[in-house]
Amino acid sequence: MDKSRLRRPALIKRRALSSAFRAHAAELILEKLLSDKRWKTSIRVGCYLAMPEEVPTQLILEQAWQVGKQVAVPVVSPDRRQMHFQQLDSLDQLAPGPLGILQPRVPASKVRFGRQDLLLIPGVAFDTHGNRIGMGKGFYDRYLPDCLAHRCGIAFDIQLVSQLPSAPYDIPVDMLVTEKRIMHSLHPSSQHHPGELPA
Repeated sequence: MDKSRLRRPALIKRRALSSAFRAHAAELILEKLLSDKRWKTSIRVGCYLAMPEEVPTQLILEQAWQVGKQVAVPVVSPDRRQMHFQQLDSLDQLAPGPLGILQPRVPASKVRFGRQDLLLIPGVAFDTHGNRIGMGKGFYDRYLPDCLAHRCGIAFDIQLVSQLPSAPYDIPVDMLVTEKRIMHSLHPSSQHHPGELPA
């Protein structure tokens, strides 16, 4: 089955979650993330700015700033079908972007992630091998091949499935955090980046 056929039922399932559940799940996900050595040793955290049905990330951003981490968030250019990350120092710097997603209102230089950085990635569905289905725009698919950061999927546990279709060009996440679990070493290729900590 192709990804487009799997996306709709996954979106319906995620949409059915209550706002109270989303908020509580976000707190549990933050607790698990803070306990993980990838978070503790990261220099910079790249973090998506959540759409209404995604796992909220405001608590993650605030915690990153509180412990002195650098934070970078995505900026999309729909006309060029590209995405980059730029530094964010406060939620006050955000405004709705071209797709209605919050992003920094003032353009700045692009952030390049290193191997000790952590990139938090949203998705519509993830599987136990680290494969993901996004919203279908392909922004992360085009961005991830040149990104050195450790890739961490953030999702509600209902978004986790046993297997998703994948193509040779798909870039899986290295780990996944839900309100119920942390999963490491999801894809064999993710274990061979020189200079990274063992998962």
